[in-house]
Amino acid sequence: MPFFTHAVTNPYLYNPAFAGYDAHPVLYLTHRQQWLGVEGAPVSTNLSFHTPAGNANPISFGADLTHVRLGIYRVSTL
Repeated sequence: MPFFTHAVTNPYLYNPAFAGYDAHPVLYLTHRQQWLGVEGAPVSTNLSFHTPAGNANPISFGADLTHVRLGIYRVSTL
């Protein structure tokens, strides 16, 4: 979990049960780059989307794409 400081802006990162909570489609894009100018410094990017399936339907859908780069280590998750 690379975004320890973004829980307030994107609660979906920590609890997928928030999907559909806002009763409208929501898109979060978060980018974090530490130690600007230092080669191999940690860089994290996250794209989250969630939406309710309908007005009377309590089901929601969402997706979360995360990319982390730390030195030579790179990982993307969906």
